Amino acid sequence: AQDFKAKAVMISNQNLTILGENLATPEQAVRLIKTVNPKPLLTCSVEELVEHYFQEAQKEGIRGDVALSQALLETGFFRYGGSVDYRQNNFCGLGSTGKNVGGARFTDAKLGVRAHIQHLLVYSSKKAPSENVVDPRFETVKKIPRLYASAKTWHDLDGRWAMSRPYGSKILDIHSRMLAIPVSPTQKSVAQKQVAASKEKTEKKNIKARIQAILKNEK
Repeated sequence: AQDFKAKAVMISNQNLTILGENLATPEQAVRLIKTVNPKPLLTCSVEELVEHYFQEAQKEGIRGDVALSQALLETGFFRYGGSVDYRQNNFCGLGSTGKNVGGARFTDAKLGVRAHIQHLLVYSSKKAPSENVVDPRFETVKKIPRLYASAKTWHDLDGRWAMSRPYGSKILDIHSRMLAIPVSPTQKSVAQKQVAASKEKTEKKNIKARIQAILKNEK
């Protein structure tokens, strides 16, 4: 039944945008990681890493649960084994361009997550980051029209972030597995309240913009 649910979710989220709200809860993310890899190679706890993803992504308007799914794809659910070492706190292969090129290093997991989120931001939007830029390739991407603010959905990362064409699908497949994990009533309620609060904030912002436009036209 859970496999069927995961497939149903996977079909429904194929056009998911990079910018937007989380669909999964932190509880679902933690449980997925621990189920697939009970001993992940990390410099912090699984719970702390998930919290970093949700918090850093919220600052920039990025879907943190899907960004985390991308990190799980890039690191093999934090098993690593390639040119990037877990102690680099590099969760998305930033700067790793070859077999013996380890790429960027960050002093702690939170900064590594922030760099990942900022890298997604520069690919998906022209908005300036809310924090100081720690992504070492942020300015480089801004100078490449083919890449800068060019990816609206996760599928748009195909051929841009990664040359492999099923890249976005692989991220969303992991995200579907996350969404298929049962949610406790408490966590579900909290997630629903957060989404409702975000929608209310957006609606108020839109109403304010419409009022300002009307007043401007009346002058």
